[in-house]
Amino acid sequence: MLPAGFVFLALRNQAGTGKQRPVIQKAVFLCASGVFAGIVTENIWRHFLLPVLYAHMGHSYPATCLGALLVAAAALVSGCIIKRIPLLGKII
Repeated sequence: MLPAGFVFLALRNQAGTGKQRPVIQKAVFLCASGVFAGIVTENIWRHFLLPVLYAHMGHSYPATCLGALLVAAAALVSGCIIKRIPLLGKII
């Protein structure tokens, strides 16, 4: 989690310099904070979703690929939801 924190802070600092267009600044800030929140919640989603997926599909390559996509999507969506909470939105 520490490297992700450094990447988040670097992108947040870069987006706040004012050298880019406002649309690009906002996109970089949203992507950086979404990735950071996704990394924070990824482990929770992986332990919740993968056993359910493997129970239905078995341990195979397609199940692993689908599991990775599901976990990444769930982590990013939950990161966007966490960002909407007033006190946590300022941290993330």
